[in-house]
Amino acid sequence: YFALPQSPQLFKQILMASGVERYYQFARCFRDEDSRKDRQPEFTQVDMEMAWQSGWDEIRKMAEGVVGQCWKVVKGKVLEFVEMKHRHAIEKYGSDKPDPRYGMELIQNLHEINQVPYDGFILSSNLTTKLRNEFSQYLLTVAKETKDSKANLNQGNGGITGPPELAVTKIPDPTDCKAEKVTAVLVRRDANWKTIAGTYLGHIRSKTIEHLLRLQLLPAIATDSALWITEFPMFESDQEGR
Repeated sequence: YFALPQSPQLFKQILMASGVERYYQFARCFRDEDSRKDRQPEFTQVDMEMAWQSGWDEIRKMAEGVVGQCWKVVKGKVLEFVEMKHRHAIEKYGSDKPDPRYGMELIQNLHEINQVPYDGFILSSNLTTKLRNEFSQYLLTVAKETKDSKANLNQGNGGITGPPELAVTKIPDPTDCKAEKVTAVLVRRDANWKTIAGTYLGHIRSKTIEHLLRLQLLPAIATDSALWITEFPMFESDQEGR
């Protein structure tokens, strides 16, 4: 039973150096650090220490075999494995751990408000005016809770009434100019901060999916899927681009 900030890597590496080529363990762990939504304090971990591997493909094959078989035995379902490059995940979903099953890909320069460019995404559910106003207030709360943001959502009866940082409004369908207007979530381009882990708009997208699922405005996805994020950058640029 591990109760450390991280798994006892040093001891497993000593095993590798002593000639034990591979080490596997199902370990019950307690995470001795601040809790996060996607990091529960207590969990079961699959430890795999493998020396002299030929490359990424061998490690991936081993991990998918172990996790996929466990998934099948415990849940009785086949777990689908998907691979996505880090750059693609940030550009399309604004997160280094996105759930692509719900669509709503991010679009640059999706709309303009008072000649100000906005990035955004189109909701899978076309909300009524009442629900759109309620949803706007929810996202405003999310934005205020996001420490990197100084959101100013400003919406009147006729739609947007100024250049807000974040807006929920109806816009012409960019894929079909003759179709009815669609509901979009927009973030002003100069406010869409970006880190190695994601973007402001990506954070809003994740919260949007959570909220729409709670309201049962999005169908729950029955397919289980695991996502590999590859080609993670080794460094992150600062505000000066260095």
